[in-house]
Amino acid sequence: MRLPFLCLGVINAILSVPFVVAQPSDDKPSLIASSPTTFCNPLDLDYEIQPDPKIAYREAADPVCVFFQGNYYLFASKSGGYWRSPDFVHWQLITPLNLPLDDWAPAVFIYKNALYFMTTHDGHIYRSARPEDPGSWTVAGKVRGDQDPALFLDDDGRVYLYYGCHPFGPISGVELDPEH
Repeated sequence: MRLPFLCLGVINAILSVPFVVAQPSDDKPSLIASSPTTFCNPLDLDYEIQPDPKIAYREAADPVCVFFQGNYYLFASKSGGYWRSPDFVHWQLITPLNLPLDDWAPAVFIYKNALYFMTTHDGHIYRSARPEDPGSWTVAGKVRGDQDPALFLDDDGRVYLYYGCHPFGPISGVELDPEH
């Protein structure tokens, strides 16, 4: 039964190989669409270099993206801000001063026409109905500041916080009162 796994591995390897798109010229047709509907990773985003006594490195791990009020909002760990895009191709960095943007594992969800945000260890849940405005974020509540939070709005309107990132501990979840 190793053949199916081998085939999947080969297909995955083929699909993950970067490809080159030919540039247009007079003697051959262009492989570039005039209105492309796809894009290729990595996204070209400007994000912080994290200082370290031994070496400087880039961060931007744990990305989470939501579609809110006609725009995509992309949050990533230790990025010094978050990005907004109308088309998932062109991105604008937004740098609010009152969010813990230099912490890890942002969690984001939409509830009643507002965007909610939190990160590992901070414990505050922030709210903005206008995230395009860097000064619009306010504290909506406070919970335990656990590792790798995830906020989840269920179909029935109930809101949950899941958290945990430890080799010897569980992933836990609690129901939140979204009005408080």
